Amino acid sequence: MSPMIANSPADAHASPPTTPERQLLCAVLAQAVKDLRSPDPYVSASARRFWLSEHQDLAWLCEQLGLDMAQVRAQIRRRYPEVWAPRQLELQLKEAS
Repeated sequence: MSPMIANSPADAHASPPTTPERQLLCAVLAQAVKDLRSPDPYVSASARRFWLSEHQDLAWLCEQLGLDMAQVRAQIRRRYPEVWAPRQLELQLKEAS
């Protein structure tokens, strides 16, 4: 039996080596999570838009990190259900402007 499945090595679930670029991309995701809890309504609304991937930034980051965007969003949804409440986002955007 080949160690390759669908062109993926058998250890595809092993974490990739840590590089400065990977650390930077992970820091961006970590900051986006922190920004969800920001008391500044503009910052938290901006973070919500990021997690909703309005400009495909999240999709690009996940692709670069080899992450499944759907799984990342599901984890954020479980921890921060208010991210997915469009009315709440709309109200916060009005407050920020």
